[in-house]
Amino acid sequence: MDNQQEIFDKGYLLGILDGEGTVHLSIGRYKSQKGYKGATILKPRVNVVANTNAWIVQKIVNILNRHNLPHWVRETQRTKANKRFYVVMIEGMKRVPKFIEWVGGTEFAKKKQLGVLEDFIKLRQRDSGRPRGKNGYPLYTDEEWSLWQKCKDLNQRVPQRLHVTHPTG
Repeated sequence: MDNQQEIFDKGYLLGILDGEGTVHLSIGRYKSQKGYKGATILKPRVNVVANTNAWIVQKIVNILNRHNLPHWVRETQRTKANKRFYVVMIEGMKRVPKFIEWVGGTEFAKKKQLGVLEDFIKLRQRDSGRPRGKNGYPLYTDEEWSLWQKCKDLNQRVPQRLHVTHPTG
């Protein structure tokens, strides 16, 4: 693949991510996986697009496939108009770092959130001798929880007003 195509693909995908997507640490609980029933889990997640437009979703999937970036597509039918709703996500401690590496130094609005995910992943992978909860799952440190909070804070919507002055005379 030539460099121009990769530059176009990154620009298109990151533009959609900035406008339609989210970058966050999702919080959940294991249901029964690996014997960790009930354990709280933080997962790095990039929802590239959440949309009802199948054409846009397919274009994003094609870009991710072209660059060998693992992803999931979740499809639901939960809108008021009973339209299909699609979410293209990159989730987990192995998939998200591949996406971060591919993005590289490209500038985009949600880059800070992606940096928080990168810090979380590095921290989580580095600590091997951490204490474990009663279900055997490694506990999260205060630093990891602070990264979760930082990502949450970065994702807060702040009213944005564009102040434009009209040139006079």
